[in-house]
Amino acid sequence: MDRVKQIAAVLTAVMAVNASAGEEIDETKAAAADGLVEIVNPRGEVTVVGWDKAEVSVSGELDDLTEEFQFEVDGSNTIIEIEIPRRSANWGDGSDLMIHVPRASRVSFEGVSSDGIFREIEGGLRARTASGDLEAEEIASQLNLTSVSGDVRAEECGGQARVSTVSGEIELRLMSDNVVVDSVSGDVEVELTEFTRLHATVVSGDLDVEGQLGPSGDIEMSSVSGDIDLVLKGEVNARINVETGPGGDISNNLTSDVVKTKFPTTSSLDTRSGDGSGRIRVRTVSGDINLEGAN
Repeated sequence: MDRVKQIAAVLTAVMAVNASAGEEIDETKAAAADGLVEIVNPRGEVTVVGWDKAEVSVSGELDDLTEEFQFEVDGSNTIIEIEIPRRSANWGDGSDLMIHVPRASRVSFEGVSSDGIFREIEGGLRARTASGDLEAEEIASQLNLTSVSGDVRAEECGGQARVSTVSGEIELRLMSDNVVVDSVSGDVEVELTEFTRLHATVVSGDLDVEGQLGPSGDIEMSSVSGDIDLVLKGEVNARINVETGPGGDISNNLTSDVVKTKFPTTSSLDTRSGDGSGRIRVRTVSGDINLEGAN
């Protein structure tokens, strides 16, 4: 009898896979206008776009390995999840989904080798993936993007922003006031409008930042072996402290102050621009540092 039950369970599981794996789907459910939408997609690509409807829509093709497709609305929470086996994840094609959510939604995305594209979401976005790329455009309130080996790009996003990678490139064009960026070996390029706080850390990649530091603003940038380039627009009012170790040079085109060198160990710049209400602190071990003003 136990053997029969085991066979029946296997047949049921196979039928469930056949009912969803690789299938085209097109489903829509009523949802809260400002709720939380949680999306889990291990492989493939997911595009999430905000719209002016109190509905969540999912269309496209499911992963070839799909064991279960979950699309449920529970109060103000919507869950969209594709489950695949832990093993044999390299077989077949991943999901290719288009998801529309109410524009004021908060969106949470989890992937493994899945790319994520997000546009026009006002409630905020948190997206994490291992080897996939992440792209965000017109995200408000809060932006939190993490990829291990994939690239991350974002533009026209506001609110607080935190972006991190290990080996992927980071390219940001933001209207955010408060930005934190971390990368190990990838290059980082950040362009901001007026901002109050920027903390950026890289290990071996280059770090390029351009923007306008607001009143009493704070900049902290550091690198081990990568070069740092900081271009500040408009009037700069801040205490400035810059230091680089052996093999690194400081180029100061922001103020008229002369860089001090203690051969062969360090170069440093310790000065003030304007009323000194803000703070600029830049450190690198062996890379070069360039400071520019762009009035």
